[in-house]
Amino acid sequence: MTFDATILARPAIVSMKAYESARSQMTASTAQIYMDANELAHDAQEDLARYPDPQPRELVTFVTQRFAVPQSQLFLGAGVDDAIDALLRVFCEAGQDNILITPPTYGFYSVAAAIQGCGVREAPLRGESFDLDEVQILKSLDANTKLVFVCNPNNPTGNTFSSDRLLRLAREIGERALLVVDEAYIEFSRERSLVAAVASTPNLVVLRTLSKAWGLAGVRLGSAIAGESVIKLMHKVRAPYPIARPAVAAASAALLQLSPAALTARTLAVAAERERLGARLRELDFVLKVYPSEANFILVRVKSARDVMQRTAARGIILRNRSNERGLADCVRISIGTRRDNDALLEALTAEVQP
Repeated sequence: MTFDATILARPAIVSMKAYESARSQMTASTAQIYMDANELAHDAQEDLARYPDPQPRELVTFVTQRFAVPQSQLFLGAGVDDAIDALLRVFCEAGQDNILITPPTYGFYSVAAAIQGCGVREAPLRGESFDLDEVQILKSLDANTKLVFVCNPNNPTGNTFSSDRLLRLAREIGERALLVVDEAYIEFSRERSLVAAVASTPNLVVLRTLSKAWGLAGVRLGSAIAGESVIKLMHKVRAPYPIARPAVAAASAALLQLSPAALTARTLAVAAERERLGARLRELDFVLKVYPSEANFILVRVKSARDVMQRTAARGIILRNRSNERGLADCVRISIGTRRDNDALLEALTAEVQP
């Protein structure tokens, strides 16, 4: 399938000239004295007084090597939410275009749409298994649908959709829209990532983050991996210097210390603790269902989500009440903590309620 993302993009974005700093036109090896950006050169801490690279070289090198993608297919931002926001700004005209989501799912997709002033169409996940409804997705597309978001593994339900199904869906959508697959939790899953499929699936965008398995939520780093025509447009709307120097330094140091084997060991440990916690929760009489999960959290349906939230809050434990989402009445999402954290949660849930 031949595909040019400009056919879906806002005409104003296609025609605009992106902001460019003088520094972005030079390499670090050729730059010796910086007199281009009106930074403070006197009595300042050198590493903080200078603006960072628009796309930090050390992080670009790490991500492109780890995911085996060229730099032309990579967008780095301040978390995955930054990439989501950029996609909306590039492709969705306010008051005209829309995105499609599959609720219950990650809430920022619809928030970003509201900020951009575009509509949200829905193809709900099916039943208690929260299965993807490809037929309904295709039926729900209209001429103004520009982005279809699928979270895999899905947040907040924790289930996955096979890579083959998602690639088939991308082909069936074709040139009508981009399929955006949010793989924030993919390292915890047995499903393979779709990053390698980007080169042969031009309407596919894959979102990845360093916030979950990599343990770097505090530095806010995420990426979009897509065809070159998509990435070029996303770079047009990004901030001039989106990733702060301290975040770059912290992430670079942490990533260098975490080998692929260590990352795998970490995700396996989380999975083992997830299964242990899930088994213990199933023993509680007020727990109606613990849903299968391939993420670093589990979704639990209880008799009273309000009661559970009150019990845990009294012990200083914060959970996420998802009861206001479609199909999730009295459901609570529990992030997998350390063994000590999880035992504290179980103790809070089983403690006698004081009169």
